[in-house]
Amino acid sequence: MIRSVRPTDLAALAVFNRAAFPNEAKTRSSIARQQEGALPLGKFLELWLSLEENRYTWIDVERGRIRGLVSVRNRWGQSVWEIDRLLLTQDGISNGVCLRLLNYLAAVGAEVGIQKVFLRLPLGSLLIDMGKQAGFFPYLVETFYRSTSSRVNRAFTSSDSSLFFRAANSADLLNVFHLYCASVPTAVRQAEAMTYEEWRETRDKASESRRRKEILVEKRGQLISYVQTAELGRVGQLDLLSSAVGEEYLDAIAEHAFGFLTHKAVVVSLVPDYNSHLGRLLETYGFESFGDYASLVRQLAVRMRRPKLVPVSA
Repeated sequence: MIRSVRPTDLAALAVFNRAAFPNEAKTRSSIARQQEGALPLGKFLELWLSLEENRYTWIDVERGRIRGLVSVRNRWGQSVWEIDRLLLTQDGISNGVCLRLLNYLAAVGAEVGIQKVFLRLPLGSLLIDMGKQAGFFPYLVETFYRSTSSRVNRAFTSSDSSLFFRAANSADLLNVFHLYCASVPTAVRQAEAMTYEEWRETRDKASESRRRKEILVEKRGQLISYVQTAELGRVGQLDLLSSAVGEEYLDAIAEHAFGFLTHKAVVVSLVPDYNSHLGRLLETYGFESFGDYASLVRQLAVRMRRPKLVPVSA
Protein backbone atom coordinates (compact mmCIF):
# COMPACT_ATOMS: atom_id res chain seq x y z
CA MET A 1 0.00 0.00 0.00
CA ILE A 2 1.24 3.48 -0.85
CA ARG A 3 0.23 6.35 1.41
CA SER A 4 1.49 9.52 3.09
CA VAL A 5 3.69 9.43 6.19
CA ARG A 6 1.89 9.49 9.53
CA PRO A 7 3.14 10.27 13.07
CA THR A 8 2.37 6.64 13.96
CA ASP A 9 5.08 5.54 11.47
CA LEU A 10 7.84 6.62 13.88
CA ALA A 11 9.08 3.12 14.76
CA ALA A 12 8.74 1.81 11.21
CA LEU A 13 10.69 4.83 9.87
CA ALA A 14 13.51 4.17 12.34
CA VAL A 15 13.80 0.58 11.10
CA PHE A 16 13.54 1.70 7.48
CA ASN A 17 16.34 4.26 7.91
CA ARG A 18 18.73 1.49 8.92
CA ALA A 19 17.65 -0.91 6.14
CA ALA A 20 17.33 1.42 3.15
CA PHE A 21 20.07 2.02 0.61
CA PRO A 22 21.52 5.56 0.44
CA ASN A 23 19.41 8.14 -1.34
CA GLU A 24 20.30 8.50 -5.03
CA ALA A 25 17.84 11.24 -6.00
CA LYS A 26 19.95 14.39 -6.04
CA THR A 27 19.18 18.09 -6.11
CA ARG A 28 21.74 20.72 -6.99
CA SER A 29 22.19 21.68 -3.34
CA SER A 30 22.56 18.10 -2.09
CA ILE A 31 25.26 17.44 -4.71
CA ALA A 32 27.03 20.64 -3.73
CA ARG A 33 26.99 19.61 -0.08
CA GLN A 34 27.91 16.02 -0.99
CA GLN A 35 25.26 14.51 1.28
CA GLU A 36 25.85 10.79 1.10
CA GLY A 37 24.74 7.80 3.11
CA ALA A 38 21.95 7.47 5.63
CA LEU A 39 20.89 10.47 7.68
CA PRO A 40 21.31 10.34 11.47
CA LEU A 41 18.13 8.91 12.95
CA GLY A 42 17.03 12.13 14.65
CA LYS A 43 17.43 14.20 11.49
CA PHE A 44 15.75 11.50 9.40
CA LEU A 45 12.67 11.41 11.62
CA GLU A 46 12.53 15.19 11.88
CA LEU A 47 12.55 15.42 8.08
CA TRP A 48 9.73 12.98 7.41
CA LEU A 49 7.50 13.83 10.35
CA SER A 50 7.72 17.59 9.84
CA LEU A 51 5.04 19.68 8.17
CA GLU A 52 7.49 21.37 5.80
CA GLU A 53 5.65 23.40 3.20
CA ASN A 54 6.02 22.40 -0.46
CA ARG A 55 7.22 18.88 0.36
CA TYR A 56 5.13 15.76 -0.23
CA THR A 57 6.17 12.30 0.92
CA TRP A 58 4.77 8.82 0.26
CA ILE A 59 5.80 5.42 1.54
CA ASP A 60 5.16 1.86 0.39
CA VAL A 61 4.09 -0.19 3.39
CA GLU A 62 3.52 -3.95 3.62
CA ARG A 63 2.53 -5.58 6.93
CA GLY A 64 3.84 -2.62 8.89
CA ARG A 65 7.22 -2.59 7.13
CA ILE A 66 8.24 0.34 4.94
CA ARG A 67 9.86 -0.87 1.73
CA GLY A 68 10.29 2.43 -0.10
CA LEU A 69 9.93 6.17 0.31
CA VAL A 70 9.77 9.02 -2.21
CA SER A 71 9.49 12.73 -1.60
CA VAL A 72 9.02 15.66 -3.96
CA ARG A 73 9.21 19.40 -3.54
CA ASN A 74 8.18 22.34 -5.65
CA ARG A 75 10.80 23.87 -7.84
CA TRP A 76 10.59 27.57 -8.77
CA GLY A 77 6.84 27.60 -9.33
CA GLN A 78 3.84 25.55 -8.32
CA SER A 79 3.48 23.37 -11.44
CA VAL A 80 6.87 21.60 -11.36
CA TRP A 81 8.04 18.96 -8.90
CA GLU A 82 11.54 17.64 -8.23
CA ILE A 83 12.18 14.30 -6.52
CA ASP A 84 14.69 14.90 -3.74
CA ARG A 85 14.57 11.57 -1.89
CA LEU A 86 14.07 8.07 -3.29
CA LEU A 87 14.85 5.39 -0.72
CA LEU A 88 14.41 1.65 -1.13
CA THR A 89 15.19 -1.49 0.82
CA GLN A 90 16.46 -4.62 -0.92
CA ASP A 91 12.95 -6.02 -0.69
CA GLY A 92 11.61 -2.86 -2.27
CA ILE A 93 14.02 -3.05 -5.22
CA SER A 94 13.26 -6.68 -5.97
CA ASN A 95 9.48 -6.21 -5.74
CA GLY A 96 8.97 -3.24 -8.05
CA VAL A 97 8.32 -0.72 -5.28
CA CYS A 98 10.28 2.02 -7.07
CA LEU A 99 8.09 1.77 -10.18
CA ARG A 100 4.90 1.88 -8.10
CA LEU A 101 6.06 4.90 -6.09
CA LEU A 102 7.03 6.84 -9.22
CA ASN A 103 3.74 6.06 -10.94
CA TYR A 104 1.80 6.95 -7.80
CA LEU A 105 3.40 10.39 -7.42
CA ALA A 106 2.82 11.05 -11.13
CA ALA A 107 -0.88 10.23 -10.73
CA VAL A 108 -1.17 12.50 -7.68
CA GLY A 109 0.76 15.25 -9.46
CA ALA A 110 -1.57 15.19 -12.44
CA GLU A 111 -4.57 15.49 -10.12
CA VAL A 112 -3.21 18.62 -8.43
CA GLY A 113 -2.03 20.35 -11.61
CA ILE A 114 1.67 19.43 -11.73
CA GLN A 115 2.95 19.51 -15.31
CA LYS A 116 6.47 18.06 -14.96
CA VAL A 117 8.44 15.94 -12.50
CA PHE A 118 12.26 16.01 -12.53
CA LEU A 119 14.60 13.33 -11.24
CA ARG A 120 18.42 13.49 -11.10
CA LEU A 121 20.40 10.29 -10.48
CA PRO A 122 24.05 9.26 -10.61
CA LEU A 123 24.89 8.14 -14.14
CA GLY A 124 24.96 4.35 -14.01
CA SER A 125 22.41 4.06 -11.21
CA LEU A 126 20.10 1.07 -11.53
CA LEU A 127 17.21 3.41 -10.76
CA ILE A 128 17.59 5.09 -14.16
CA ASP A 129 16.07 2.06 -15.87
CA MET A 130 13.28 2.00 -13.29
CA GLY A 131 12.64 5.66 -13.98
CA LYS A 132 12.39 4.95 -17.72
CA GLN A 133 9.83 2.22 -17.02
CA ALA A 134 7.82 4.81 -15.07
CA GLY A 135 7.78 7.20 -18.03
CA PHE A 136 10.80 9.36 -17.14
CA PHE A 137 12.91 10.45 -20.11
CA PRO A 138 16.68 11.09 -19.76
CA TYR A 139 17.60 14.37 -21.43
CA LEU A 140 20.82 15.67 -19.85
CA VAL A 141 24.11 14.55 -18.29
CA GLU A 142 25.99 16.83 -15.90
CA THR A 143 29.48 16.52 -14.39
CA PHE A 144 30.12 17.62 -10.83
CA TYR A 145 33.36 19.58 -10.36
CA ARG A 146 34.82 20.44 -6.99
CA SER A 147 37.89 22.28 -5.74
CA THR A 148 39.14 24.12 -2.66
CA SER A 149 39.08 27.89 -3.01
CA SER A 150 42.83 28.10 -2.36
CA ARG A 151 43.49 26.17 -5.54
CA VAL A 152 41.46 28.56 -7.67
CA ASN A 153 42.71 31.73 -6.02
CA ARG A 154 44.31 33.83 -8.74
CA ALA A 155 44.37 37.50 -9.66
CA PHE A 156 40.68 37.99 -10.33
CA THR A 157 40.89 40.84 -12.82
CA SER A 158 39.72 40.82 -16.42
CA SER A 159 42.43 41.50 -18.97
CA ASP A 160 39.85 42.52 -21.58
CA SER A 161 38.63 46.07 -21.04
CA SER A 162 35.83 45.58 -23.60
CA LEU A 163 33.94 43.30 -21.19
CA PHE A 164 31.40 44.99 -18.94
CA PHE A 165 30.23 43.18 -15.77
CA ARG A 166 27.11 44.27 -13.89
CA ALA A 167 24.59 42.87 -11.47
CA ALA A 168 21.41 41.47 -13.00
CA ASN A 169 17.97 42.65 -11.94
CA SER A 170 14.41 41.54 -12.62
CA ALA A 171 14.26 43.65 -15.78
CA ASP A 172 17.08 41.55 -17.27
CA LEU A 173 15.32 38.18 -16.98
CA LEU A 174 13.90 38.25 -20.50
CA ASN A 175 17.35 38.90 -21.97
CA VAL A 176 18.80 36.06 -19.90
CA PHE A 177 16.04 33.82 -21.26
CA HIS A 178 17.02 34.78 -24.82
CA LEU A 179 20.63 33.86 -23.99
CA TYR A 180 19.38 30.55 -22.60
CA CYS A 181 17.47 29.85 -25.84
CA ALA A 182 20.54 30.62 -27.95
CA SER A 183 22.95 28.59 -25.82
CA VAL A 184 21.04 25.50 -24.68
CA PRO A 185 20.28 22.57 -27.06
CA THR A 186 16.69 22.17 -28.20
CA ALA A 187 16.35 18.74 -26.56
CA VAL A 188 17.19 20.21 -23.16
CA ARG A 189 14.87 23.18 -23.63
CA GLN A 190 12.04 20.85 -24.66
CA ALA A 191 12.46 19.03 -21.35
CA GLU A 192 12.97 22.07 -19.14
CA ALA A 193 11.55 25.19 -20.72
CA MET A 194 10.48 26.25 -24.19
CA THR A 195 8.61 29.37 -23.08
CA TYR A 196 9.59 32.21 -20.80
CA GLU A 197 6.99 31.16 -18.22
CA GLU A 198 8.31 27.58 -18.16
CA TRP A 199 11.88 28.82 -17.81
CA ARG A 200 10.90 30.89 -14.79
CA GLU A 201 9.31 27.85 -13.17
CA THR A 202 12.12 25.37 -13.86
CA ARG A 203 14.82 27.51 -12.27
CA ASP A 204 16.06 25.98 -9.05
CA LYS A 205 14.63 27.40 -5.84
CA ALA A 206 16.33 30.62 -4.84
CA SER A 207 15.49 29.90 -1.21
CA GLU A 208 18.14 27.16 -1.17
CA SER A 209 20.90 29.68 -1.76
CA ARG A 210 22.01 32.51 0.45
CA ARG A 211 23.88 35.52 -0.86
CA ARG A 212 23.14 34.55 -4.41
CA LYS A 213 24.66 36.84 -7.03
CA GLU A 214 23.63 37.09 -10.67
CA ILE A 215 26.08 38.82 -12.99
CA LEU A 216 25.63 39.78 -16.62
CA VAL A 217 28.63 40.07 -18.95
CA GLU A 218 28.23 42.39 -21.92
CA LYS A 219 30.49 43.23 -24.83
CA ARG A 220 29.68 46.38 -26.78
CA GLY A 221 26.17 46.34 -25.31
CA GLN A 222 25.48 42.69 -26.23
CA LEU A 223 24.78 40.13 -23.49
CA ILE A 224 27.32 37.32 -23.96
CA SER A 225 27.28 35.53 -20.60
CA TYR A 226 25.22 35.04 -17.45
CA VAL A 227 26.99 34.09 -14.22
CA GLN A 228 25.37 32.92 -10.99
CA THR A 229 27.22 32.35 -7.73
CA ALA A 230 25.61 31.10 -4.54
CA GLU A 231 26.67 30.26 -1.01
CA LEU A 232 25.55 27.05 0.68
CA GLY A 233 27.23 27.10 4.08
CA ARG A 234 30.95 26.52 3.54
CA VAL A 235 30.37 25.81 -0.14
CA GLY A 236 30.42 28.29 -3.00
CA GLN A 237 28.56 27.29 -6.17
CA LEU A 238 29.21 28.55 -9.70
CA ASP A 239 26.90 28.41 -12.73
CA LEU A 240 27.83 29.97 -16.04
CA LEU A 241 25.95 30.28 -19.33
CA SER A 242 27.64 31.78 -22.39
CA SER A 243 26.89 32.46 -26.03
CA ALA A 244 29.36 31.48 -28.75
CA VAL A 245 30.90 34.93 -28.41
CA GLY A 246 31.11 34.56 -24.64
CA GLU A 247 33.06 31.32 -24.93
CA GLU A 248 35.95 33.28 -26.40
CA TYR A 249 36.24 35.21 -23.11
CA LEU A 250 35.45 32.35 -20.75
CA ASP A 251 38.72 32.58 -18.84
CA ALA A 252 38.20 36.25 -17.94
CA ILE A 253 34.53 35.63 -17.11
CA ALA A 254 35.35 32.69 -14.83
CA GLU A 255 38.06 34.65 -13.01
CA HIS A 256 35.58 37.45 -12.34
CA ALA A 257 33.07 34.91 -10.96
CA PHE A 258 35.65 33.25 -8.71
CA GLY A 259 36.29 36.63 -7.15
CA PHE A 260 32.93 36.34 -5.33
CA LEU A 261 33.87 32.94 -3.85
CA THR A 262 37.45 33.32 -2.60
CA HIS A 263 36.26 33.27 1.03
CA LYS A 264 34.63 29.85 0.61
CA ALA A 265 36.39 26.66 1.74
CA VAL A 266 35.02 24.74 -1.24
CA VAL A 267 33.91 25.81 -4.71
CA VAL A 268 31.73 23.53 -6.86
CA SER A 269 30.06 23.58 -10.26
CA LEU A 270 27.58 21.25 -11.94
CA VAL A 271 28.47 21.42 -15.64
CA PRO A 272 26.04 20.16 -18.34
CA ASP A 273 27.49 18.07 -21.15
CA TYR A 274 26.70 20.75 -23.75
CA ASN A 275 28.93 23.14 -21.77
CA SER A 276 32.03 20.92 -21.85
CA HIS A 277 34.29 23.91 -22.60
CA LEU A 278 33.53 25.16 -19.07
CA GLY A 279 34.51 21.78 -17.63
CA ARG A 280 37.85 21.87 -19.41
CA LEU A 281 38.47 25.40 -18.12
CA LEU A 282 37.66 24.40 -14.53
CA GLU A 283 40.21 21.59 -14.79
CA THR A 284 42.91 24.17 -15.60
CA TYR A 285 41.98 25.90 -12.33
CA GLY A 286 42.53 22.68 -10.38
CA PHE A 287 38.94 21.44 -10.22
CA GLU A 288 38.40 17.68 -10.20
CA SER A 289 35.48 15.67 -11.51
CA PHE A 290 33.50 13.86 -8.83
CA GLY A 291 30.91 12.00 -10.88
CA ASP A 292 28.31 12.37 -13.60
CA TYR A 293 24.55 12.73 -13.09
CA ALA A 294 21.66 12.00 -15.43
CA SER A 295 18.59 14.25 -15.36
CA LEU A 296 15.22 12.76 -16.26
CA VAL A 297 11.81 14.33 -16.69
CA ARG A 298 8.26 13.03 -16.88
CA GLN A 299 5.61 15.16 -18.52
CA LEU A 300 2.25 14.73 -16.83
CA ALA A 301 -1.15 14.78 -18.45
CA VAL A 302 -2.86 17.31 -16.20
CA ARG A 303 -6.56 16.74 -15.66
CA MET A 304 -8.51 19.72 -16.96
CA ARG A 305 -11.72 20.81 -15.31
CA ARG A 306 -14.51 20.86 -17.89
CA PRO A 307 -17.29 23.41 -17.55
CA LYS A 308 -20.60 21.96 -16.46
CA LEU A 309 -23.83 23.27 -17.97
CA VAL A 310 -26.78 23.62 -15.64
CA PRO A 311 -30.31 24.73 -16.50
CA VAL A 312 -31.28 28.27 -15.59
CA SER A 313 -34.39 28.47 -13.49
CA ALA A 314 -37.10 30.86 -14.60
